Amino acid sequence: MLLPLRRRQADFIRRRLLAFYDRHRRDLPWRGSQDPYAILVSEVMLQQTTVAAVIPYYERFLDRFPDLRSLARASEEEVLTAWAGLGYYRRARSLREACRQTVQRHGGHLPRTAAGLRALPGIGPYTAGAVASIAFNLPEPVLDGNVVRVLARLAARSGRGSGEIRVLQQAARTLVGGPRPGDLNQALMELGATICTPGKPACEACPVARSCSARREGSPERYPGALRRQATQQRRGVVLVVRHDGGRVYLVQRGEKGLMPGLWELPGLSGQEKDAEAPAPRSVAKAARRQLGQPVVLGKHLGSFRHMVVNRRVQVEVRVARLRSAGGGRVARTAVRSVDPGRDPMPPLTAATRKALEVAGFSSRTWITAGRGQ
Repeated sequence: MLLPLRRRQADFIRRRLLAFYDRHRRDLPWRGSQDPYAILVSEVMLQQTTVAAVIPYYERFLDRFPDLRSLARASEEEVLTAWAGLGYYRRARSLREACRQTVQRHGGHLPRTAAGLRALPGIGPYTAGAVASIAFNLPEPVLDGNVVRVLARLAARSGRGSGEIRVLQQAARTLVGGPRPGDLNQALMELGATICTPGKPACEACPVARSCSARREGSPERYPGALRRQATQQRRGVVLVVRHDGGRVYLVQRGEKGLMPGLWELPGLSGQEKDAEAPAPRSVAKAARRQLGQPVVLGKHLGSFRHMVVNRRVQVEVRVARLRSAGGGRVARTAVRSVDPGRDPMPPLTAATRKALEVAGFSSRTWITAGRGQ
């Protein structure tokens, strides 16, 4: 494929992509929907998250918030609880705020232009282009990782750097300039996800193999150029199950800055700190006292687990603790909540806290989520 795209070549590639999409597209719960709100939810969830991971969350989220107004009316805690486990929680906050602004400024109807969509919180060029093309049939290009890979290979371009992205974006804009722009964008994404994969692309099954410059070179895996990946950091943490009044435990709320803002977790040192060594008991007790406003006494080891946070692999130890009864109270540095996981509605928890509570013997099957059972 030569750039800039000529009309005849663009028409050929477009026809082949649409035929491929009609015949081979996956049956995904958001496919076929013309509801702009449902399309927006799916596109926001799919940012930096795999299709397989999104499907159950998407279905539960729409059961809980079936339309834009229901999400706009919901509290932040209800939305974060429904989102819990999907990660990148700013997406959930921005989605709720976008719906609130849509109700306030647009009568509850999403703007019908990419520019209007981009004016809403958390909606960038990619999401705006996807919603505008799929929901409103507008010729707006979409450049996610899959599309960049497909176009970079078709043209044998590096696809890295702002100049390269502008070149590929112009090619994408030419391709969506014909019929069915939304389906064309989804065809490019589908091709990148299922055929033109990062390693070992199935070129023999590709509908546009005849137009692929990288295939003619015999090395499609070279394109696009490799991204520099962050090295995985090893971290260790200790969290405390501070029991009181029988089965109740204390939770503390994360601040509004940094990772997972506003979510709830067990007190202690969760492994986000820069020290890769296991935190000393004294440091853990000091952190818990600062969070709870009360001194604590560390108890026995309950277990441990591993989990990933961005590029950090964290080994987390779970320990029992109790409040020291003899005074020493201070003003807590964080919001504190006491919950009985089997009886009280649970606030939005970090993924690590959900795992830690399971280690401590609180089965998530018995939890009541916030906004339900109340």
